[in-house]
Amino acid sequence: IQRNEFKSLGIIGDFENPYMTMKFEFEADIYKALCEIAKKGLLVERSKPVYWSWAARSALAEAEVEYEEKEDYSIYVAFGLDADALEKLGVKEASAVIWTTTPWTLPANQAISLNPEEIYVLTAENLIFAKPLLESIMQSGLSKGEVKKEFKASLLENTHAINPLNGRKSRFLLGDHVMMDGGTGLVHTAPGHGEDDYYVCLKYGFSEILMPVDDGGCYDESLKHHGLFRSDVVDEFVGMHIFKANEKILELLGKNLLSVTKFRHSYPFCWRTHKPVIYRATKQWFIAMDEPKLGGKTLRQTALKELEKVKFYPSVGIKRIGSMIENRPDWCISRQRDWGVPIAFFRDKATKEVIFDSEILDHIA
Repeated sequence: IQRNEFKSLGIIGDFENPYMTMKFEFEADIYKALCEIAKKGLLVERSKPVYWSWAARSALAEAEVEYEEKEDYSIYVAFGLDADALEKLGVKEASAVIWTTTPWTLPANQAISLNPEEIYVLTAENLIFAKPLLESIMQSGLSKGEVKKEFKASLLENTHAINPLNGRKSRFLLGDHVMMDGGTGLVHTAPGHGEDDYYVCLKYGFSEILMPVDDGGCYDESLKHHGLFRSDVVDEFVGMHIFKANEKILELLGKNLLSVTKFRHSYPFCWRTHKPVIYRATKQWFIAMDEPKLGGKTLRQTALKELEKVKFYPSVGIKRIGSMIENRPDWCISRQRDWGVPIAFFRDKATKEVIFDSEILDHIA
């Protein structure tokens, strides 16, 4: 049917000898190209937050994500400061206020990020905000704006606040990703569910990344192992879908929930299932964009250099693809699906390391 439709549209092609993805020759060509990438040291396996379709139970590439309108919560939550942070501030009581649209990620909070270049204030309500955002905070009704103390973000670095959901310590970090265009200037940081969160925690040497959500978007047993909810309520959440947990989490926050509203915004959806996607840290295969493996240059640098040799009609076309290459993250190439080209590599039984031996790779291909 497709072949006849293409012909009726006047498309010229070798229709009697189509190049079909289901042919073994096609799969072999893809695998050979992948082997060449692996031999150059550009193929890496790592646990990193990626777009995840819980409906399709698979990772997604950026090109497989579509944006639609979605209604979400907008909440402000107070994290009481731990003793080390209170001592640094020289006060007996204070709370760091974070803003988030994903209450379901709060159990996996591991840190609170501050902007290293900004001044922060402690208000008369004993709440901490970034100074540039104080006026908008006053308009929202969270504070009257009376300042008791001003301090640099670095004062709180590596001290702690307490997560009101579970009593776990949340470490104060400094990160350039913290913007002053909204929120409070204190960013709820869950490295298992956000790319910026992941990188700032990596920078600070976090050895463990919490990610208590299974393939289908439900909380798993790690809630219990890590104490991510109070012991008297945790059983209620194991097996619950994360989007259904939002209201119950808001209830558990109690007086620490300073404000809650709903709003509509553009949100990523899965192109196949048309269900909202999440960020979820899982082990995936990536083609590294910034590893200097190509004669001391990265794949990004090499691709941009090669792009200069291409003639575009119209010439403006180079700007779009050039921008895509400049800004794209490492390319997640693995999928959790029953079809497609297998990533066929062997592992060492003892070390579990992947064997990138040229002779073995050539034999499989």
